[in-house]
Amino acid sequence: MFELFIQDSVYKFNFGFGFLKEIQKLQVQEFNGAKMEVGLRFAILGLVSGDPIQLWNVLSIASKYAPEGSLRLTPAVFEAYLNDAQTDPFEVVLDFLSNQGCTRKLTQKVLEDLAKEQK
Repeated sequence: MFELFIQDSVYKFNFGFGFLKEIQKLQVQEFNGAKMEVGLRFAILGLVSGDPIQLWNVLSIASKYAPEGSLRLTPAVFEAYLNDAQTDPFEVVLDFLSNQGCTRKLTQKVLEDLAKEQK
């Protein structure tokens, strides 16, 4: 379980299978006539480039899958988090995605591919 402390409250996020299924549907690409859902890959690229919309997509979806009774992320709380974050929120989320079971392998692969391209 991923947690962020925002405005004196703890917000919980779950990057499990439900999150993965939902985020994948946000971006569909066609490869050799077949449609593939690539939303997580697209979101990772957005996080690397510092895109706040992709950070919102990732966190808002993960917030939906947090345990019942958890505070849910709202646009106003998210904006406050971006404005007040003591650490780079993009790096924090990427690090977590890189270490979670459902997202680890793809996140690490995308980051490795980006590193190779930058050389």
